[in-house]
Amino acid sequence: MIDVTPHYLLYLALSGSRLFGSDTPLSDVDVKGVFLPSKESLYLQTAPQQFSKNSNPSDSERKNTVADVDITVWSLQFWFKLLQRGDINAVSRENCSSAHSAG
Repeated sequence: MIDVTPHYLLYLALSGSRLFGSDTPLSDVDVKGVFLPSKESLYLQTAPQQFSKNSNPSDSERKNTVADVDITVWSLQFWFKLLQRGDINAVSRENCSSAHSAG
């Protein structure tokens, strides 16, 4: 899926049209998640806000297809900031069953 080493993946879940039930047979797969940054990156204040992996490069003119997967994983701190702002992607995590939950 997505490598967040040396950080700790907490949660991954379907997002986008598949979360909201508006997907079609041609819809791509969107996954969102949250990771806990490593102690070292927290101490040094070098923790990334997010990791992203997209099977269709953003510079491509091709529209996403059923074969495409877009993954975005936010740091726990950044996720809380998104929640505070009322970001729909962050808030929607509260209402879905997880595809992967660590622990």
